[in-house]
Amino acid sequence: MLHTLVRFAILFLLFQCMQGRLLRRFNANSDRHSQGSSEVQFENWLYSNAAGEERVNVGEVSQGRARRQTDDPVAFSSTLFRDSRQFGRISYSGGGSEVIFVITYDISSRSSRVLSSNLYRSTDYGKTFQSLSSKFPSGFRLHPILYTFSNSKTVILGDNLRASIYVTNDEGATFRTYTVPVDPKTLKVHPTMPGWLLGHNSNQRALMFSKNSGISWNIVARNVYPSGANFVSNDFTWGEPGIDWDVDNPDPGDISKVFYNFHDHIPSSSSENYRILRVASNPGDGYQSKVFDCDLGLFDSFILDGTFIFAARITTSSGQTQLYVSYMRMPFNLTRIPRIDRHFSYIVGSYRSSQGLVIVEHSNFYNLYFSDETGTYYSLSLERLVVDDSTGSIDLELINSVNGTMIANQFTLLPSSGQFRNRTLITFDNGARWQSITAPANLTSSCTQPCSLHFHIESSTAYRRLGVYDRSSAPGIIVAHGNPGSYLTNDVSVYISRDGGLSWSQTLNSSWDIEIIDHGGLLVAARDNHQDLSNSIMYSCDEGMSWRDFVFLSDPIVVWGVITEPGQTTTQVLLFGNAGLSDSPWIVIHINFTSIFLRTCLSSDYYNWTVSDGRNAGQACLLGEQRVIERRQPAACCWNSRQYERLVATNPCLCGVEDYECEWGYRRIDNLGNCTLDVSFGTNRPSLDCLTGYRKIAGDTCVNGSSSIYLPPDDCVPTVRPSPSVDCNDGNSGKNTGSNDDNNNTAVTASVVVVVVLITLATVAIIIAGVVYFAIKKRKNVSSHSEASSGAAVTMPQAAIVGGDEKYRKLKEDE
Repeated sequence: MLHTLVRFAILFLLFQCMQGRLLRRFNANSDRHSQGSSEVQFENWLYSNAAGEERVNVGEVSQGRARRQTDDPVAFSSTLFRDSRQFGRISYSGGGSEVIFVITYDISSRSSRVLSSNLYRSTDYGKTFQSLSSKFPSGFRLHPILYTFSNSKTVILGDNLRASIYVTNDEGATFRTYTVPVDPKTLKVHPTMPGWLLGHNSNQRALMFSKNSGISWNIVARNVYPSGANFVSNDFTWGEPGIDWDVDNPDPGDISKVFYNFHDHIPSSSSENYRILRVASNPGDGYQSKVFDCDLGLFDSFILDGTFIFAARITTSSGQTQLYVSYMRMPFNLTRIPRIDRHFSYIVGSYRSSQGLVIVEHSNFYNLYFSDETGTYYSLSLERLVVDDSTGSIDLELINSVNGTMIANQFTLLPSSGQFRNRTLITFDNGARWQSITAPANLTSSCTQPCSLHFHIESSTAYRRLGVYDRSSAPGIIVAHGNPGSYLTNDVSVYISRDGGLSWSQTLNSSWDIEIIDHGGLLVAARDNHQDLSNSIMYSCDEGMSWRDFVFLSDPIVVWGVITEPGQTTTQVLLFGNAGLSDSPWIVIHINFTSIFLRTCLSSDYYNWTVSDGRNAGQACLLGEQRVIERRQPAACCWNSRQYERLVATNPCLCGVEDYECEWGYRRIDNLGNCTLDVSFGTNRPSLDCLTGYRKIAGDTCVNGSSSIYLPPDDCVPTVRPSPSVDCNDGNSGKNTGSNDDNNNTAVTASVVVVVVLITLATVAIIIAGVVYFAIKKRKNVSSHSEASSGAAVTMPQAAIVGGDEKYRKLKEDE
């Protein structure tokens, strides 16, 4: 899993679970829609709790018409036992396996508890399914999260009602049942070690671990408990490979590292900060724990992502919210974020572990800020970012298919009406500069001026599956739902860019659920479920320049979604839906598109594409490098195959204005990249030692050129935070002392019982080795890519010191 923005609050961290917290996680998970979307949740509009006879109807689907030619796809449908439960989730086992699981379940509208459930399993890539209900006790209530391990056939399901887990080591052929001393909904899988689990015991307020898939458990620490009704993702977490331990030669103590919130005292109305960040490890003789940073003291919450750990706290003197950051596990530093208005809460993350990303909640708006590589100094990137407080939706898409590109919606005041509307902007340099999205030339004459494209992202509620789609496996291709005009409306069509967002064309009318597979060689579109019932699917093998229609059933159904296995390198997809009636069973349809390709691609079917933001045609560069990527010719309509490895060549570029952004304490004064000192800091302005007004965009690799203009003097020595003056661990080599953090390492042997997972809707979606969760909205997990174009040496004037406008007069830095 890529290190991406500390995964703010989007679907994967349901907003309700975060209310009342100062710190939330932005989920910019790479290929959010389906990088395996190994998991997809679907929901039946009309449903009843009755379930019919458990039989499977399987067979090759009648086309409903004469086959046009022999290259039509082949489809199989499976009727899931007259199962009409309200919700369901499809999950690929992962690792190239043909095993697929489907969990169906009903939930209580009052408490979000699972009322009934069933589990189905396919061993032939979704062509047929069998019910596994006989493997579980009567009345089992599975929660629809499958816990899986990397490079393992082990799958774990949980049942909070019975405090049990079901464990299979053969992808569902057999199950063992264990009673566990932890709440199954709190399980967290180790990122690399099969069978390693973390879990929480709410009665003992104890954090526990297992190294044998839940058979036995030991206590990591006590006085660890959630701050609210539900556990949130940042109460405890494993360390991260490559940062907390060497992946190639892991140390036993480091690989077992756990970060967790230790509660210093029971919170009261007068004490907002009551947690201490501790880190524990197990070198072989039980877990040992110590305070991570003695100087930080008590805080409200923490989030770990990549190279950064963020912690939020409220100052007792002013009541102001403050954000601290640890870079590369060093002591915490207070972040320097412009205080345009009071800070109420933070949505935080790391972008490719190269810089911090923070969305700050001000009095009545949210602003987006990006940091230097240490995550300490932040500059304003985008004002009035669209964030929906009621759902936790954030209109920020970090594009996977092109490095450096992001798409966002901004609240904009319309002079004609005096109302705020959404407009869409794009950046090609990791948020340093934003611009409108160019509308197709054939639409500009009839387009309301100023004319540009506007896209639906997370906050759109009129439809379930509108959004922006792209895949890291398909460089340059971006698909989005939206409209041309001066702002976003509900007039929806599908637009596609084949050059990373520089130019766009309309490819489909109305709203469609999109999958990009075979390394971008095949686009599949299922009709949006708010439209009429459908029995066909559209597909294109020329990057959306033309589409063909394929009938997969004789009778139309409501298609709830289309998914493929992790990585999108296959040519097989699954559709899921039902007939739209109250007692309609769920139907899963397997479609194999291999036969639509004329042949396997040859070397002559590819060309070299140079990534560019369009600003410097002489030397197309992206974040300081010229990147040339091999891509298939759209008209070739040949099969890339699962084993295809794309050729990529890179060369460094000379530094220029495109490679720099404004430093903290400075603001942009024009579209040319010039920055000026922001005098609104006034006398409260901290020392800006070794700052010139500009800084290289994090992750930019340009060399020489005009870099000397922006570098600090050679003799400048930046201020370094001193080492902690107090050893709050009492020199105990990290071993816990005192009754507040009892490490008795009590072994608890789990006994055999039933396992069924019960997780509330407020629980964070779990992303693990090939299992990626995304809801019916098909939210595309946001990982952004940074892009900057630099050409020959460009001279930029030194930062000018001029007065700021009234809008920034309130800007202050709270120490």
